[in-house]
Amino acid sequence: MVLDDKQVLREQQEQSLRRKELWGRVDEENEEMVKEKRLLREKKIQAEKEEERAELRALDELYAQEQKDQAEKEAQLKAANRKRRLDDIAEKNFYKQQREQQSILKDRKIERDRSEIEEQCWQRKEYIDPRFVQREFCMDKVRCMLEKEEKKKEESRARDEEKVCEEAKKQAAVEQIQEQIQGEKRDQMLQAVSAHNEAQMREKVQKQLEEKPRDLELIEAQKEDNRLYFERESQKAKSTRARNIQFSDGNVKLHAQRRAIQEQQRKEAKEAEKRQAKALAAEEKEFKEYAERELQKARASGRIVLNTNKAPSRLENKCKDDQPQSFLPPINSSPPPAYIHCESAGAKCTEALPKTEAKGTPHIVNLTLGTPKANGVPARLTCNKLELTNDLKPSPPPQPRQKTEAFRHMDGPTAADTREPLLRYSTRETRRIRRKQDSCALLKDFPISSAPYRGALRNMILQKPTPPRNCSWPKT
Repeated sequence: MVLDDKQVLREQQEQSLRRKELWGRVDEENEEMVKEKRLLREKKIQAEKEEERAELRALDELYAQEQKDQAEKEAQLKAANRKRRLDDIAEKNFYKQQREQQSILKDRKIERDRSEIEEQCWQRKEYIDPRFVQREFCMDKVRCMLEKEEKKKEESRARDEEKVCEEAKKQAAVEQIQEQIQGEKRDQMLQAVSAHNEAQMREKVQKQLEEKPRDLELIEAQKEDNRLYFERESQKAKSTRARNIQFSDGNVKLHAQRRAIQEQQRKEAKEAEKRQAKALAAEEKEFKEYAERELQKARASGRIVLNTNKAPSRLENKCKDDQPQSFLPPINSSPPPAYIHCESAGAKCTEALPKTEAKGTPHIVNLTLGTPKANGVPARLTCNKLELTNDLKPSPPPQPRQKTEAFRHMDGPTAADTREPLLRYSTRETRRIRRKQDSCALLKDFPISSAPYRGALRNMILQKPTPPRNCSWPKT
């Protein structure tokens, strides 16, 4: 007992040591994970800083390039404006010089013409008409007025050109001031963007520094959650395994029970089929004996058998409605057509009839079986009474032809067609189809469920029936 206690104590100490070693390894792994996470976080922060520096550097380069492009565009615009203004001034000076030269030439011409006119006037002073003198005076006056107006126009044109030059200088000064204002606004915007980015960087670094002490707490909580999760999953696995074992055992038992029940049902079905086959054979034998006796009696009395069909037995009541059509009409049905057409036979039969039957009422002989054997035999044999008569059955009168659904709506001479209906001849194909339909209807409610028995019964039904003795096939 003492040794067992010592061994148990030693095992407990070893387990505690192993547990301590395990927890020590777990703590070391957790510390390594924390260090790795810290290094990854620092690398991530450094990469983000580098990305932000690269972005700021790219922004500065982009701004410098934009400033350079803007300065080049402004210099090009200024040079183009200066060149355009110089061209305008040169063009204006050229036109002004041309106008001055033209005015000088015009003045010289006027002076020359005036001097010539004066000379001519002075030369012809003695012969000048006073009206001519008056006309020359008016012309001189008008010429002086035109010269004064041209001088005024030139002075006003020069003043307008000076005003245009002054307005262009003022517009250039205003544009320069606006460009300076836009440049100052752009500088202020870039400074604000850089300050905002720096503030965001400082906030991010501060948040990361605040989140560092929480890593150990998160790791401990994660370890506890993992332990609880493993315990829950192990319990679920155990319960699921036990339940599956229970279900599998129950399924095995249930399959065995079902197999035994199916085997018992199969045996019972085979025995029932055997009993039914024996009963049907005995019943068929009884009916054959009874029919033979009745035929012998009818042959001895000289009468004709009109129906030798066997009524359905108690084993065939389920298939009563789906019986296959025989070569003779069923018992207790409407009178069949006459199958004997010889005058000699008709005369003999008419002579053999009693006096009470000569008026047209057929003589029917109802015979019963003399020795009933089992339960239900009298009732079955009562249904199997034979109709015996010597009278010939006349053919039914011709019926008017009925209109089909396709021509029922039509009026005219075909509305009341009373012609004799056409005969419908049965062929080998129609007889085969009818036998197949009758066999399917008979097999539909047959109690035998086994496929071999159903096949044997189908083959037996589809065989061509043989007529009884002393009876001919009906004419179709």
